Amino acid sequence: MFSSIRLALTVVVLSALSLLALAASSATLRGRVTDASGAVIAGAEVTVTNTATNLARKVVTDANGLYVVPELPPGVYRIEVGKDGFQRITRRQVVLNVAGSFTEDFTLSVGAVKDAVTVEGNSSLVNRESSTVATVVDRQFVENLPLNGRSFQVLLELTPGVTLAKSSLQSTGQFSVNGQRTNANYFMLDGVGANFGASLTAQSYQQGAGTQPALSVLGGFNNLVSVDALQEFRVQTSGYDAQYGRSPGAQVSITTRSGGNQFTGSAFNYFRNEALDAADFFDNLNRIPKRKLRQNDFGGTLGGPVRLPKKVFGPLGYDGRDRTFFFASVEQLRLVQPQAGVFRARVPSLAAREAATGVMRAILNAYPLPNAPRVAADGDPADSERYVAGLSYPSRMTSVGVRFDHKFSDGLTVFGRFNVAPSEQFFRSFPSQENQFRKDTQTFTGGVTWTLSPRVVSDLRLNYSTDRGDFDFVGVPVDGAVLPPDSLLFPSFAPRASTAVSLQLYGFGPSGVTAGNLTQGKTLGQQQRQFNLVENLTLVNGGHELKFGADYRRLRPLQDTRSLSISYNFGTETARRTGVPTAISVQAFAPVTDFLVQNLSLYAQDAWRVTRRATLTYGLRYEINPPLSGDRLPYQIDGLENPLTATLAKPGTRQWETTWNNFAPRIGLAWTLSEKHDLVARGGFGLFYDTGLGTALRGYSSFPYNTSLNITAPALLRFPANEADIQPPPFADTLPPPYNSSFFVFDRQLKLPYTRQWNVTLEKGLGRNNVVTLGYVASAGRRLLRAEQLQNFNAAFVQQRFGLPAQPLVVINPAIFGPNLAATTPVGGSTVSVTRNASASDYHSLQMQFRRRLSRGLQTQVSYTWAKSLDDVSDETITGIPLDRIDQRLERGPSDFDIRHTVVAAVTYDIPLGATLRSNAFVQAAFGNWSVDAIGRYRSASPFNAISQAFDPLNISATRRLDVKPGVPLYLDDRTAPGGKRLNPDAFAVPAAGRQGTLQRNSLRGFGARQLDLSLRRQFSLTEKLRLQFRAEFFNVTNTPNFGDPVGTFGGATFGYAQNMLGRGLSGNTGATQTSPSSGFNSLYQIGGPRSIQFSLKLLY
Repeated sequence: MFSSIRLALTVVVLSALSLLALAASSATLRGRVTDASGAVIAGAEVTVTNTATNLARKVVTDANGLYVVPELPPGVYRIEVGKDGFQRITRRQVVLNVAGSFTEDFTLSVGAVKDAVTVEGNSSLVNRESSTVATVVDRQFVENLPLNGRSFQVLLELTPGVTLAKSSLQSTGQFSVNGQRTNANYFMLDGVGANFGASLTAQSYQQGAGTQPALSVLGGFNNLVSVDALQEFRVQTSGYDAQYGRSPGAQVSITTRSGGNQFTGSAFNYFRNEALDAADFFDNLNRIPKRKLRQNDFGGTLGGPVRLPKKVFGPLGYDGRDRTFFFASVEQLRLVQPQAGVFRARVPSLAAREAATGVMRAILNAYPLPNAPRVAADGDPADSERYVAGLSYPSRMTSVGVRFDHKFSDGLTVFGRFNVAPSEQFFRSFPSQENQFRKDTQTFTGGVTWTLSPRVVSDLRLNYSTDRGDFDFVGVPVDGAVLPPDSLLFPSFAPRASTAVSLQLYGFGPSGVTAGNLTQGKTLGQQQRQFNLVENLTLVNGGHELKFGADYRRLRPLQDTRSLSISYNFGTETARRTGVPTAISVQAFAPVTDFLVQNLSLYAQDAWRVTRRATLTYGLRYEINPPLSGDRLPYQIDGLENPLTATLAKPGTRQWETTWNNFAPRIGLAWTLSEKHDLVARGGFGLFYDTGLGTALRGYSSFPYNTSLNITAPALLRFPANEADIQPPPFADTLPPPYNSSFFVFDRQLKLPYTRQWNVTLEKGLGRNNVVTLGYVASAGRRLLRAEQLQNFNAAFVQQRFGLPAQPLVVINPAIFGPNLAATTPVGGSTVSVTRNASASDYHSLQMQFRRRLSRGLQTQVSYTWAKSLDDVSDETITGIPLDRIDQRLERGPSDFDIRHTVVAAVTYDIPLGATLRSNAFVQAAFGNWSVDAIGRYRSASPFNAISQAFDPLNISATRRLDVKPGVPLYLDDRTAPGGKRLNPDAFAVPAAGRQGTLQRNSLRGFGARQLDLSLRRQFSLTEKLRLQFRAEFFNVTNTPNFGDPVGTFGGATFGYAQNMLGRGLSGNTGATQTSPSSGFNSLYQIGGPRSIQFSLKLLY
């Protein structure tokens, strides 16, 4: 049994052996020291000094002239090399990036030590030591480029192989990397895991088990680290070392800024207004006027040495220069953003309000006063009118972070960082109802780096983080609405804090017309708590750099949904006049439940410098990922190998058996083909496991919970109801079978999904500041997770609803999972979703990148990816048709995130005036110190499906595709259609009942995208140290319309037409109105929207 005690003992033992170490956020510097003839110099002293903090590390070259300095914090360094009989050489402004391996070779000339030689900067951008495919984005780039939403994820696209993916309620991951699923990316902040996101939705599709990062309610990373507190980040996409893993996708290492010996600070405000922006394409098309948009994103930073003047603090005075440093950041976002579309709803007419008496008048007056007439043609009830409004919804976020670093000695340093970031968004979902969403993220990370000797270095990262998500229904007294008191709505045994009460007056109208409902009370809450301990030990022995480490993560997801829901239905004019509801429904939900998720990873690796030109990195990683544990585990099913005799497993049965053979070998080679031409070849292969836990919590709210009671007996119908009549119904496990519920279960023999990855790359330096990389990168995912649905139907259902011969459809034991097969009315049984190792994926790509580090005012990064990603399902949260009931060949097709061509280019340029113009005071004052920055993107079209919604036993989660008519064109050129084309409805047909359509999965393509973001900035020197920066940023400066996928649901008037811009599609916000946060990054900040302009002022010290 995989117990927490065993994990704790393992960690303690490893801690004692390894002295608690980590390298995920540190850099390694290595090199060779030779004389002018090329002979190696043994015993040369190499001193590496951080220029900001004066932290120095000293090592001595070995018999082969080699030196290695591991576990260096990212930053700018000075390297000094010397030995008796040789001139001392100093190389300044050497930049070491996060999680990187860097080579600095030195050639010493004969002479006296006092004859010092000083050179500037890094030798080359070419990586000669590692086979990892990775991209680093430094702070200079982050600060200068136009970042929509001020979240660094915008820059993840600069990495080849990264594809922006369409987010959804089920799948909130925002991008795929090298064909991996969107929940396969692992984020690390200061060396510890940041995948501790909580859910804001009614089910934990991919949240709760540690597969998604903790984001703000707007979908950004600002709550983890403000971009002003970001030092840099590194995205490793393929061939990464054994010290990285837990997920097979990208390994994103983020480091935060620390203070130095000089005080630095900033204060800023980023401003937006709807008057500056272009209108949404579809708003223009439908003649919807602009709604209110206001943004103020303001804050500041302060960093430096900790100094307590003795004149003020007396004996407590302290000068922390060269020893103790701090860095603090504050960011506050205040945003009012247009809600999609125009809000239209049915509300009680003025005449109905006047005629009502007693409690019914209080109910009718809870709705806003009508401001538009009833539309009889749309079926509006006679006692209703319309309420129409152009709405904007408010969002708020505050992020406060503080970091302290202290140096006890050059060999022992510690740091601690605390960050707290609440965020919230409110939406009008019904006329006087607001959906209020809140997130609260808190993180604390501490670290100790201990140099035991010049060749042995140990480091520790310890983290505790929480992420809380809450969703509540709140009434708002807007436009004449007067809310009823809680005492009228909530029974004495069911307070607002744990109950939701709904008043339902009118049903939904035509598309875009909201029902006349009002719900108040609690909806759901989820809290994720993470404890993470990551350690490494680095030992340098000649040409070998050995590393050993462990990563233990303990997650405690808390599910805190409402316990009771009460709904009163006033569905007729008589009910709304008399105050007697037509029906009352009561639903009981799962109790507050604590779960436990544990992960343990161990690894050992060696970076062996085989020759002067070749470095071989090889290692082994071991993963232990047991299933979910806790007091109220989701029910499982025994005997799924023969579903017709399957039965419920005992309460508390684990979802699957822990596997213990998850060994993941890694190997990579970096080979310098030509030192003269700065040409390096690299290649690597590795096995990478996933946790398998993505949907582990999904069954929390299913059987035996969500039981309901429907009251229709006239004697019991009243408002408010008698409390004895609306007591919570008993949970289903207290009742005899068969059950009418839902089950989310796992194959009990489930194995961890894994991916094989391999790559071959060539990298060529072009001078000292430029490098170009060309590579083949591929992966093959196996044993990937796929969910399949099993459900029985009686003969009446099959005949009347499916139009098939009258015989029952039975696929799983009806004695347990229903329905009553003898019933004469149509009934279906429980829905049973089974997750299995039943999917595979393949990815192949050509990836190119050009990088230029900042030199002569110009910094550039250009990436191109030509890729093909294939699978049979791209997301394990989608419950699909059992594979034994369809032609599996039709399911194999492009992945949901299969974008064949992607180009992303970023550039920053300080515009020079030239010596002649600079000498002119007027010209210098008017045109001096201007810079231009830009990010350009192009991507080819994404795949999508055309589906049938005809009632059918195979129509599960909209996975039943259409038939294709031979010889009929699939697309029509149409100048009136958004994007100039649409699907041809005459090319498709609904397939016969019980059969998958002939349309290949994901064989249709939507629209490509192109966008240019541009910024102009100018810096004014106010004093020697104080500067003022002005920025004007233009997102989608050309206002190029980029469209989301066409509507793929067959039969409606909009079939085949695009109905949203790409930004809303990527954000998962495609409804006629928006009533919840975007599933991905907020659509205002996502690419693919209309032109938006942002101005900012920043004071720099």
